[in-house]
Amino acid sequence: MKQLTIYPYDPIQIENGLTCIAADSSRVVWQLAQFFNGENDTFATYSQNGKIVDNKEIVYVGDIAVLPQFEKMYGKQLVKLIQKHIDSELLEQLYTLDMQMRSKLNMVCLNNDLPVALSSDWNLTMLLKYVGVHVEVPVVTGFCDIIVSIIDLANRLHDDSLFVLMNVKNNLSDQQIIQLSSEARMKQVSILLLDRTTFEDAQVLVSDDIKSVYIDQDFVDFRGNELK
Repeated sequence: MKQLTIYPYDPIQIENGLTCIAADSSRVVWQLAQFFNGENDTFATYSQNGKIVDNKEIVYVGDIAVLPQFEKMYGKQLVKLIQKHIDSELLEQLYTLDMQMRSKLNMVCLNNDLPVALSSDWNLTMLLKYVGVHVEVPVVTGFCDIIVSIIDLANRLHDDSLFVLMNVKNNLSDQQIIQLSSEARMKQVSILLLDRTTFEDAQVLVSDDIKSVYIDQDFVDFRGNELK
């Protein structure tokens, strides 16, 4: 179970789907953004299964007006997953092919009396880098596509991180946000939306599909049906 505790409020349970945290105070939003971005570890804590975890379990995407750096987010993880799916037989085949290539290159150097020594070191990570393994960047034509891409990649790569996005409500309709929450829940992805908004705007997103938390100007928090 994922849980966010913002002092001095009661813990917020983070489930698969969308969790919306909105505030009428720019200070609260800024402090939360600093926490999620790993720059302030005193304003809140994030835990999984009762244990506080570091910010490596949080992916701070930030403003959805900016296309996320998917390669930075998933490049290393993708290489590890490919390695995981390569069995010993295929690994031996790849090694043999690599040795054949090195042998041919070495012959070129010898035939032309070139002062070149080829390394005999070999590992799968180097091979994957050589063939240019990288994250396939999805086609994005709007703000909604960015979130759909995050959900899809997280699901396909089995990423259990908490994804934090800002200014979603300003760029998507309420119906789009509800639909995205349903898709994220179905694909077992946890997304937290962080926005500065009014109490009235926060009321619109009160839904069985979305967990909503609102902090007003007096720093009083309202949750779920309390927003109705």
